[in-house]
Amino acid sequence: MKRHFHFITILAVLAAVYFLAGKFGLSLAFINASATAVWPPTGIALVAVLFWGYRVWPAIFLAAFLVNFTTAGSFATSLGIAAGNTLEALLGGWLVNRYAQGTDALNQPKTVFKFVLLAGMLSTMVSATLGLASLSLGGFSPWANFGSIWLTWWIGNLVSNIVVAPLLLVWRVRPYPRLKPSQAFEAVLLFASVILFGQTVFGGWLIPRGSGYTLEYLVIPPLLWAAWRFGLRGASVVIVTLSLIAIGGTLRGSGPFARQDHNTGLLLLQIFMAAIALTALVLAAVIRERNQNLSRLTMQYAVGRALAESATPAEASRRILPLVCSALEWELGATWMVDEHARVLRPVDFWHSPSVIVAEFEALTRSTTFPPGVGLPGEIWARGESHWISDVTLSNNFPRIPMALRNGLHAGFGFPISAGNKILGVMEFFSRNVRPPDQDLLDTYTAIGRQIGQFIERKQAEVALSESNALKTGILRSALDCIITMDQAGRIVEFNPAAEMTFGYRRDEVIGRLMAEVIIPPHLREAHTRGLARYLTTGEGPVLGKRIEMTGMRSDSTLFALELTITRIELEGPPLFAGFMRDITTVKQAEAALRQSAERLRFMAESMPQKIFTAKPDGTVDYFNQQWTAFTGLPFEQIRGWGWTQFIHPDEVAENVRRWRHSLETGDPFQMEHRFRRADGLYRWHLSRAHALRDDTGQVLMWIGSDTDIEDQKRAEQNLERVVAERTAKLQETIGDLEAFSYSISHDLRAPLRSMTGYIRIIQEDFSDKVGPTVNGYLTRISTAAARMDKLIQDVLTLSRMARINLQLQPVDMEKLFRGVLDVYPNLQPPHAEIRIESPLPPVLGNEAALTQSISNLLGNAVKFVAPGVLPQVRVWAQEKGDCIRFYFQDNGIGIAPDHQERIFNMFERLHSTTDYPGTGIGLAIVRKSVELMGGKAGVESEPGKGSTFWLELNRATPLETPGSG
Repeated sequence: MKRHFHFITILAVLAAVYFLAGKFGLSLAFINASATAVWPPTGIALVAVLFWGYRVWPAIFLAAFLVNFTTAGSFATSLGIAAGNTLEALLGGWLVNRYAQGTDALNQPKTVFKFVLLAGMLSTMVSATLGLASLSLGGFSPWANFGSIWLTWWIGNLVSNIVVAPLLLVWRVRPYPRLKPSQAFEAVLLFASVILFGQTVFGGWLIPRGSGYTLEYLVIPPLLWAAWRFGLRGASVVIVTLSLIAIGGTLRGSGPFARQDHNTGLLLLQIFMAAIALTALVLAAVIRERNQNLSRLTMQYAVGRALAESATPAEASRRILPLVCSALEWELGATWMVDEHARVLRPVDFWHSPSVIVAEFEALTRSTTFPPGVGLPGEIWARGESHWISDVTLSNNFPRIPMALRNGLHAGFGFPISAGNKILGVMEFFSRNVRPPDQDLLDTYTAIGRQIGQFIERKQAEVALSESNALKTGILRSALDCIITMDQAGRIVEFNPAAEMTFGYRRDEVIGRLMAEVIIPPHLREAHTRGLARYLTTGEGPVLGKRIEMTGMRSDSTLFALELTITRIELEGPPLFAGFMRDITTVKQAEAALRQSAERLRFMAESMPQKIFTAKPDGTVDYFNQQWTAFTGLPFEQIRGWGWTQFIHPDEVAENVRRWRHSLETGDPFQMEHRFRRADGLYRWHLSRAHALRDDTGQVLMWIGSDTDIEDQKRAEQNLERVVAERTAKLQETIGDLEAFSYSISHDLRAPLRSMTGYIRIIQEDFSDKVGPTVNGYLTRISTAAARMDKLIQDVLTLSRMARINLQLQPVDMEKLFRGVLDVYPNLQPPHAEIRIESPLPPVLGNEAALTQSISNLLGNAVKFVAPGVLPQVRVWAQEKGDCIRFYFQDNGIGIAPDHQERIFNMFERLHSTTDYPGTGIGLAIVRKSVELMGGKAGVESEPGKGSTFWLELNRATPLETPGSG
């Protein structure tokens, strides 16, 4: 919306300026009310099209129509004239853009001539022809005067494009110059001379009217002065100033072009002004081109000097950024380098003038990276060419707009740092002024970018060479192998420290000496010399590039085993040869020791009674000892590799191969019991084992295995299993008899107890008043002892049954189970006891009956073992222990000493008399036994006088096992 309003404002201002300029021009129309030799709107319209494009035509058309409609003619003729003026501007703009570099048309002499020809002479014919034809057809101009009126019209438009358009074009394209005091003084003198000469020639200051002197060429020297010293800006200002002075003087009857017929005088004046304007414009363009070339050479020289004085690309960047900014009067610059790995541009340097504050923009720039095509640097990288943005705050591709606005930055341009076709980086520069593009400047710095790129490439090559030399030196010095370089004459040119240690020479002792005399034994020197000569003659070297073993000689003439590889160093000129040598004396000794060790191991393997084999990492068997051939009756060639499967029992071959392949894939040890076929056809059981032998990195080197005959062991196991089965059956029969006996004994023992209890109850109910208190006391004691005996028998039977049964486990709702126990036993309810159960009590995997008995026993003990007169208080809660749930029973009882805390879970273990605390001493034994049968455990934590905390730990019920999950 803002841009749309801005453009509408431009159209309105353009129409107003065009209208006023047109009114001024038509006020000087003498040959026809609509035709004048002075017509400024043509130049205004042309510049408007060049700057804002063809879309400005409505403003031109409307203004041209209003100028003519309010002056003379009809609606139709005004439309025709407006159409001609509009087409003239559009055609002129198109021709200049297409053939004369658009807004840069005045930068070069050749484009100045194109501009005058296309915009001044050619496009203006359209307006003169269409406009005058409209007037003639409308009856406002006689056809007989068509030629003279057309010429006046055309010359007025032509001169406008040569005089008015350059002034607007130059001052719109280039920013206002910042003149030094001396330049400002010179400009004042120039302007004064222009006024003086102009008034002298055209205004009649020094030369009286009618004198007949033609001094119009006196105005050329100040015009040339302006073009020479102030370029296109000065020339365009002087041309317009002189034109205004000349028009005024001519109309007043002064100057060389004053005539009775004002139209003729103005035509002659305009032709003269067009000629000197063309001369000044061409001269200014020539001077500008020369200055640009000089500036380009100066800048390239300055950059070249900065590069020559810089040791690194970073130092060069620090020198060039302020150099360019100072030369162009731009405030800041930045250098970006391509990160090939990340494919982004990274900032490496930033400089700004001390007179500006751009801290925010600098911080953002230093912390930003750009991929190709993004931002000004990225766009330059993607295009591979220089780029200019007149105002970065209006750009659609400038991510740093917010910071640019804050720091007042507008114009920006940059150029690629290139080497050949490769972009190495980008340099960008910014100004606080809006500056239109300058193609010549971009061309200049494109060349400078190539110059910087060549410097960087050269420095990179120097660094690479330096690194290569350092790497070579480092390799030579740190190499564990001997490295000796020899020239084509057989003389040593390099001798590394490893060679010094191996051969016993210092480097300076052997450089330049024949290698044959230094390290080759006498009996091998002739062969060495012949081989070198043959290679130099034929180019054939049988030993080049091959690893060979030979004998070397130390400085003390001792001989040793040597491993040697010779390569030719590919360089221009005579060949060089590098020899890589290694003392293999220790290796040879180790090989001999290894062979001896292998022979001993093979002897041991052949001597063992077991069957031994080895296999490669892929499982291919490569060794069987002689026990195999003796057992199978097959030669090694038939059973090597995977041939061993032929003597495995057919029922076990597939499983054997499957397990062996699993071990090969995982590295796990192999073990299997299977049957092997003996040479006589009988199968015998064997236990096979194999383990992987690995190196330091864990890689499998080989497999070592053994096979042990276990046929006799198998038979012994079968006999043992038969004996165990027979004894187990007999034991089960005995246990059954014992169980029947225990039930019989318990029934027989409980029968007299029930009789005793019954008769005592009858005596107490019927004869208690006759026998007296003493006898009643005895009877009560007898009854209590009988009940205790009955409870003891029941507990013993319960414990014995629990030791034999296999409890069925299922999820148990512990909340429900605890509440049920409390409801059944009155002694666990108020006012007898205070039992607090803290939810939640998670479900567990157990047997509900066994859990009910265990919990009732624990709660019963908790409320029983308290000090006299104390209300029993019990707290019950649950706690997660991994995959288990632990239930705690904390009481306020008398407590248990540490040395008794395990005893109380044994049968008949009591810590107190039955008089103080009655019981059988079996309850806690039942609790622990039942919990263990459910896969859990039980325990206690206690201190005397501080109460006890019993606990049960059981497996948690999984979500699918929870009660009611169905």
